[in-house]
Amino acid sequence: MKPETDRRHLENLPAWSGAALTLFAIVALEFLAAAGFRVPNPPAIVVLAVVFAAFTGGLSWGMLSASLAWIYFSWSFSIPEAPFRYTAENFWRVLIWAAATPAMVLLVGSLKRSADRAAASAVRAATAEAGARAGQAAFEALRTSERRYMTVAEMLSEGVMILREGRFAYANRTVERLLGVPRAELVGTQFAPYIHPEFREAVQDRHRRRSAGETLPARYEIRIVPRDGEPVWVQVANERVDWGDGPAILTLISDIRERKAADEAARNVNADLERRVEERTAELRDSVRELDAFCYTISHDLRAPLRALNGHAHMVCEDAGAELPAESRRHLEQIARNAQHMGDLIDDLLDFARVVRKELGREVVPMEALAREVLAELLPRDGATRHEIVVGPLADCRGDPGLVRQVWRNLLSNALKYSRGRDPVAIEIGQDPQDGAYFVRDNGVGFEMQYAEKLFEVFSRLHPSAEFEGTGVGLAIVERIVRRHGGAAAHSEVGQGATFRFTLG
Repeated sequence: MKPETDRRHLENLPAWSGAALTLFAIVALEFLAAAGFRVPNPPAIVVLAVVFAAFTGGLSWGMLSASLAWIYFSWSFSIPEAPFRYTAENFWRVLIWAAATPAMVLLVGSLKRSADRAAASAVRAATAEAGARAGQAAFEALRTSERRYMTVAEMLSEGVMILREGRFAYANRTVERLLGVPRAELVGTQFAPYIHPEFREAVQDRHRRRSAGETLPARYEIRIVPRDGEPVWVQVANERVDWGDGPAILTLISDIRERKAADEAARNVNADLERRVEERTAELRDSVRELDAFCYTISHDLRAPLRALNGHAHMVCEDAGAELPAESRRHLEQIARNAQHMGDLIDDLLDFARVVRKELGREVVPMEALAREVLAELLPRDGATRHEIVVGPLADCRGDPGLVRQVWRNLLSNALKYSRGRDPVAIEIGQDPQDGAYFVRDNGVGFEMQYAEKLFEVFSRLHPSAEFEGTGVGLAIVERIVRRHGGAAAHSEVGQGATFRFTLG
């Protein structure tokens, strides 16, 4: 290993290094001779330097070094008193060394050239062998990779096929199953005949547009026609690839029959739902028309007899009241009161029906101004009762102005009614800063919290009508209006009044 390393070091030396060494050896020998030192066989040292020059620099540098050696030999062997003149013995020495030096250069240069050529041939052979091995390894790796991808393609549930100029170059098992044709028959045949005629022109147009460089969705849906069987819905995806020695189209096809069947079922369900909605809507329209007719009947056909009954009872009391027995007069007054109560009940029912049927409008409602306006309408003007009214700042909201006014009217009229008898009557109108709920708080009789849910039911009353007049519809109307806008809640402590809260969306 070490000789090979030394040889590489020598080959890496500059080409002129041998000639420089020869010149250095000649100068050093002359210097030593002038100093009186006797060096054994100086010509041999110079020849070795020349051989070194031939080895490192080749024939040209070797011959240059040989020329320096000739000059040295001619000088060193001449008579000291007569330069370049020789004795007979030294003359032959000069000739021998002068002939031996170029011979050695030629020999070493030739051997060096042969060695270099042999080394170059060996390198070329090794390179060629390594290239062949690498090519074989790459080929094997390519074949292994191809087998691996083919195995994966065979295992896929999607169909995989390679098309070259529209013809099958490869198809996996799924394609074979979908088309009902053995792969051996598919290879080399056109794919177009298996496309449903409905989609052939569209597929060809898509191929032309993609070839022109247009960007299209990666996936699309068509129907294919197997050899024996019904058309099959598939999803197709295409991509250009290199296959063998030319371009090809890698095509993936997925069987989407189940999805199409599910879509069709969903469409049928939607159509059925739409039909049912239309039927229910028609029924609702009929119900609304019937309700309108019922409301018309109540407002006209029932209210007129009640007004007549109430009027005639009053007329009898006024015309013959003094002649009637006390019991008969009491019965007539009771008839008038019940007729009036029935009329109020009909009015409340009509209001309740209008709240449910009225189309909800949405606009900005100034809540504080509206609450103050309704309160001013409801407060008695006789001044017999002291009222302590507090109206806090109320934020505006979006809602139906008419319905929101109805909410304030019903809640405030309830607060005034159930606070009757208190001195003073205290009513607070405000808005909770935590959740933004509006509230009406009074110091009236209140109600049991366990019956709170009944307050919002139609005709539900928690206090006898002898104590507080009413029909039990007012809070039900509030609940319906607020529910159409948002939500409602009630809270109370018996003897300490009631608090009604509501929010509007």
